[in-house]
Amino acid sequence: EQCKRPGNHGLKIEITNPVNQIEKKLWTDIIIQEKVNVFFFSKNVPSQSSDLANFGLYEKQIYTTNPNNYFVNQKELSFYKTTRNLNKNVPIQRSDLFPKNLIKPNAQVKVIFKQGTISISRNATSTQYGKLNDSIKMRIKNNKFIVGRVIDYNKVKVE
Repeated sequence: EQCKRPGNHGLKIEITNPVNQIEKKLWTDIIIQEKVNVFFFSKNVPSQSSDLANFGLYEKQIYTTNPNNYFVNQKELSFYKTTRNLNKNVPIQRSDLFPKNLIKPNAQVKVIFKQGTISISRNATSTQYGKLNDSIKMRIKNNKFIVGRVIDYNKVKVE
């Protein structure tokens, strides 16, 4: 039952001889992998590249013990740039990329307020840099401050 999670596991095998009722217990190590769709580049990518779609993204299934190490959402890749030179036809790992600043200080941002099925948007001024999923503080017209989570270029969501 513990083997439902990907990773390295110990497996105990119990063998019983039905004739003389002698039991043997053996331990072995097994590796459980999960099949996931991940992204690859079809061209080599230089360090600090930010427009990753120019390098021929394609999707393919792999087996891995840690699916969280890989990007599985193509839109999310547009919010990152490379940390180093990347070889073509190698799965893109999270450690290969770092987040871009999607919001700069004093930029006009669209703030989306969402509560259940109701959604309202308005403009605000950011007070800091923000990367994908960062919480940032913004100033609204009456000089009050609100905090929201970065969801796109110059877009913030308040829940």
